[in-house]
Amino acid sequence: MANPALPSMWPRVDKLDFASGLLARIDDPNRINQSATPLCGPAALVRSIATSNPDGYAQAGIDLYTRGTARIGNLNITAGNELKQAPAPGSTNPADWVMLGSVRDTSNWFLSPAGWFRNNFAGPTLPSTIEGWFRQAGYTRVINDTSLLGGDIPSVKSMCAKRASDLFNAGYYVALLIDGNMLEASNQDDYISMYPDHWVVLNSTIDNAGTMDYSRLCSFKIYTWGTGDRQVPETPPGRPLTFEKFLYKFYGFVAAKL
Repeated sequence: MANPALPSMWPRVDKLDFASGLLARIDDPNRINQSATPLCGPAALVRSIATSNPDGYAQAGIDLYTRGTARIGNLNITAGNELKQAPAPGSTNPADWVMLGSVRDTSNWFLSPAGWFRNNFAGPTLPSTIEGWFRQAGYTRVINDTSLLGGDIPSVKSMCAKRASDLFNAGYYVALLIDGNMLEASNQDDYISMYPDHWVVLNSTIDNAGTMDYSRLCSFKIYTWGTGDRQVPETPPGRPLTFEKFLYKFYGFVAAKL
């Protein structure tokens, strides 16, 4: 991969930095991290591919870097010109910028993560888009159980959390759609959630999922921002997270299995 004779479609992405980042993520997919970008949706997909199909992940990375296009199953990934000309922002690893940015660019050409509407406006990924990516990437069992408005009554949302937990236990890859304030001890206790803004991946079952006693405590582990097994709620110091507070910031899930 680091062969200097290989072509590059990314003039502002160093070849050695990209190659070392790709190898590190093949070794540990939890290193995949959207960092300074709002590419949490692509991160959820790409981590699953790197985990279940590391050869496919590696080949897609090489193809994107050398040709600007790649294919995983029936998922065609193409980086736009603006993205290819852009440097990796902030602390974002070049391997993640190329992979995650290209996945987002494929379905979001007008709101490119490198274009006019970069940053948070360009990045949020709809559940239907996540669902489509999984199906095209070869996942044969895909379930989309989300509500962008979050208007379901608590009992319905609690049973949705139980389905997510049960599917994780059954070997599904489960991406949760949440209000990111759920992850912060300073904000998880408030009652305000205007909309979902973050995708995380379930790394454990959800304690007490399905309860109708919303004063019971909720806890589970997730992958997000390059970390695996991050505890929700934060501990220590953290605060107990009740199901009442959890459900305010939970908007469902997309689950997939090969």
